[in-house]
Amino acid sequence: TRQTRRGQDQRPSPSAQSTYPTLRRPALLAVIPQSLLALALCGFCVWWGMTVDALSATLVAVPVYAMLGSLLPNRLLGTTAIWLAACGAVAVLVNPGSIRDAFRAVLCALAVGAIGLLLAFIGSGLGLGDVKLGALIGLWLGWHGAPILVASLCTGIILGGLAAILMLLTRRAGRKSSIAYGPYLIAGALMGWPLAVVS
Repeated sequence: TRQTRRGQDQRPSPSAQSTYPTLRRPALLAVIPQSLLALALCGFCVWWGMTVDALSATLVAVPVYAMLGSLLPNRLLGTTAIWLAACGAVAVLVNPGSIRDAFRAVLCALAVGAIGLLLAFIGSGLGLGDVKLGALIGLWLGWHGAPILVASLCTGIILGGLAAILMLLTRRAGRKSSIAYGPYLIAGALMGWPLAVVS
């Protein structure tokens, strides 16, 4: 019929759809593997914080490590942002001199979010989830200084690029495949925080 043909004609072609590499082990998205990963990251965070005697920074970072350690972090971005904002407000109340650090963190979050949004609109491969994640990382690491934030984001971008090259070489992805940058941005941030507390 004509309606059936019209419906078929309106379906997007496979080449027009964004293709992502298939997850070979979907069981990794289950609750137990994600909980174990978050527990391991939190354990490292506590150990490092006690080693460098950075108790307050560790108390802030442990929930962030737990939430960003999830393999599905987009659902937890709002909760993490609220936690960081609350910690920043408490820090300013306890030590009014830290208002400059709080102001810098907000500026870093806005700057990273704006740059990420621009890159997303020009077709760089970044999604809106990556943009929100970048702004959240800016709010977290921007408190410790812009250099640490830039280094962490660059690390994440480099890791994402290396992963993309590896997937191309192993033919797990093609040139038109979309690659999620979120996990690599998270990895860069989690690697940057230990340096931030000792700088």
